[in-house]
Amino acid sequence: PSETVLEIGKQLADALAHAHQHHILHHDFKSANVVITPDGRAKVLDFGLARQVLPRELAEATQSTISLTGGDVLAGTLPYMAPELLRGEPADARSDLWALGVVLYEMAKGEQPFQGRTGLELTTNIIKESAAPLPERVSPGVRAIITRCLAKTPGSRYQQASEVGAALEALISTSAVSGPV
Repeated sequence: PSETVLEIGKQLADALAHAHQHHILHHDFKSANVVITPDGRAKVLDFGLARQVLPRELAEATQSTISLTGGDVLAGTLPYMAPELLRGEPADARSDLWALGVVLYEMAKGEQPFQGRTGLELTTNIIKESAAPLPERVSPGVRAIITRCLAKTPGSRYQQASEVGAALEALISTSAVSGPV
């Protein structure tokens, strides 16, 4: 349900915002790295590929072609990798926000937004194709947030996880007043 996507999505956005505030990029954010506790709290796990990025490096990552992995190594889980990573461009917080968009999409539809029989086909679809439409039962507000997270260019996405959290919070507040979203 959209309410669950909002509540869990807000917690996930807050977790990424916390990591990013401490200059840490997750690099492998995916649904398998999220656990929901018995009391309904979302926990982000497995920071094994995470990298601390100094503020200077973070600024350079959005302006240049430096590699944050220190080489030509591509690390992560393919269905959650942002298009820019698949093109060999550097990661930044917006790459994690792409992965958040994939997880939100999965929560809303029950499947990943991009499919492919092979890694090459999946990569091509992530880089070039639009995500399959979300079901009509997904509210327009949730749909808009997911769509923006899945924008092909980093500049068209939310720029910070806190922005995603604020957008989700706004929908939560609206639904508390007006009913289900």
